[in-house]
Amino acid sequence: MLMFTLRRLGFVAVVLLVVSIFAFLVPYVTGRDPAREILQSRVAERAPDEEVLEAIREELGLNESLFVQYQRWLANALEGDLGYSLVSKEPVGELLVNALRITFLLTTVTLTFSLLVSLPMGVLAAARRGGWLDNAIVAVTQTGVAIPEYWLGPLLILLFALTLGLLPSAGLRGPEYLILPALTLALRPIAYITRISRAAMLDVLSSPYITAARARGLSYAKTVVRHGVRNASLPVLSVFAMWFACS
Repeated sequence: MLMFTLRRLGFVAVVLLVVSIFAFLVPYVTGRDPAREILQSRVAERAPDEEVLEAIREELGLNESLFVQYQRWLANALEGDLGYSLVSKEPVGELLVNALRITFLLTTVTLTFSLLVSLPMGVLAAARRGGWLDNAIVAVTQTGVAIPEYWLGPLLILLFALTLGLLPSAGLRGPEYLILPALTLALRPIAYITRISRAAMLDVLSSPYITAARARGLSYAKTVVRHGVRNASLPVLSVFAMWFACS
């Protein structure tokens, strides 16, 4: 077991090393001069001055070999020093933390809303299998899978922010700013989780203990709520956790 764990850790270390090399080489693989890109991002309207370019290369150590640059970059990264943004001059670590904080908040809101909507929809569809409600929910979930977020997002902004003026279109200064992004990102998980919950509920409803509960005189609605939802929620929560981890 110990050797297996050590081999896995070694494999992870090798993968991280390879990824770090590729991440470091991205500016060079594109064939662009990093110093020239930095200068043009600051003074886009003016032709780059060669003396200024040389000063930037000297300041950032771009005149040294790639191996020396990578060694210094990796050492700083392992110490938690990710440097500063060459455009905004802000620490890269703080920029990443702020971005991760917003991503985590939006992911939590989106998936919680998706679960609260999709689980009851899946249960209702399974409980009314073959009926008009089941067919309508299946049609909605199929449509939800097919609609891309990059199309739905601008459409919601155009309707609720620009036309109706009910919601803000950008920024994050209050809970209302999360509504449109959460609705946009929730459509696909709602569709998938609804289908999973419907399939799990149908499997549970065909189980012998459901038949036994019905034989004891328990009503269909109580059987679904007491016995069906509890057991059908296990695969749904597994999908929810996987989706949250991938987000």
